[in-house]
Parts: sequence; structure tokens; C-alpha cells
Amino acid sequence: MNNHYSLSLAAWIDSTYALGPGKRFAFWLQGCPFSCPGCVAPSFLPIMPAHQFTIEQLLSLIAPVEGCEGITISGGEPMLQAEPLAALLKMIHSQFDLSVIIYSGYYLNELKRLAVHNPAISQILGMVDVLIDGRYEHSQNDSRGLRGSANQTIHFFTKRYAHLRYLFVSQQRMPEIHPLPAGNKLMVGLPTLSQWRYTALDSHGQKWYDDLIS
Repeated sequence: MNNHYSLSLAAWIDSTYALGPGKRFAFWLQGCPFSCPGCVAPSFLPIMPAHQFTIEQLLSLIAPVEGCEGITISGGEPMLQAEPLAALLKMIHSQFDLSVIIYSGYYLNELKRLAVHNPAISQILGMVDVLIDGRYEHSQNDSRGLRGSANQTIHFFTKRYAHLRYLFVSQQRMPEIHPLPAGNKLMVGLPTLSQWRYTALDSHGQKWYDDLIS
């Protein structure tokens, strides 16, 4: 165990059905270099310290979740924290039978080029079941599936979910709202284009949350 490693998390949730097959533990890593127009989580973009977790601490959150199918990792941009993320995934694979889905704003060919100088990226790609890659393009948001816009590609690196391609590409989106401490709320999952318009009206997303819940 590399106890000196830590991950900077923007948010996390121990149970969601909106970010892949089955019940999933999901977390969002802080910091992104892209700032795609229409990003649904602008507060996750600044490259700065957020909630710091050692690998051991994060594993202690994942371990007690009963009936967990897998983990989904997004951001921010996960590959900005490639070395500690690779170390975490190694420990997950050694201790649990959990699937791994990762969202990255980098395209796969870009990740392969980056991996030449950063072997942790190559290690991550070798431990992932599904990679959803590419920058968010608002004009290509078709309100379907588990990718934000149609230009993004679903890469099935293992056979685990290859038979569920429809879920990733064309299934109706069903985002969830989770209460957080201090009365805040966290949207989990991808909004449809009409739901995205509500987020654009209120930087805190309150109009979108109120409309969805009512």
C-alpha cells in the first residue's frame, strides 16, 4: 500500500444507479484542464486541493457498501491524478470484484500518447472495464445514454458490459438528486438537454433541482 498517495475529490456518493449498471460507488476528482462550454459541474474544474483522501481512507468507504456492482470515476479530469488513481485501482482489484467505469475528457489516442511519459495512465487503462472518452460538445448532446454528447466514444475494454451497449448509448437518462450536509444537493448522472437548460439558469442548480423534485 502506498500510504503517501492521496486523491483530491470534488464529491462522492456510496450508492447510485445513474452512472452505469447496478448499484455503484461514484466519485468525482477535482480539477480539469478543458473547461468545456456547458460543463454540468463547473465547480469541479479548478485545479486546486479539495477533499483529500488517502487510498486507505477511500477503500474504507467502498468496502462496507453492500451489493455494490462497481465504481464509476469522473471529474474534473481523473487522469490529472493518474498515479494515485492507478494505485487505488490496484488495491480495488486485489480486494474486490468490482467493475470500473471512467469518464475522461481526453480521447483514447491522446491518453495513449500521454501514457508514453506517464505509465500510470497505461496502468489505469489496463484496469478499466469501460472508458467514456472525449470533450463534452453541447451541440451534440442528444439526451441519451451515459455519455454527455454523441462525439464521445464508449470503449469496452473487457466483455463485462459489452452486451449492455444500449445502456451507455441510447437508454433514457435518469439522473438522481442526493441530499448532502448543510442542505446542499448533488446531482448524480447526466441531465437531458432540457434538464441542462435548468442548470444553466442557476449557477447553484436550484431551479433544476426544484423542477425535478416537484
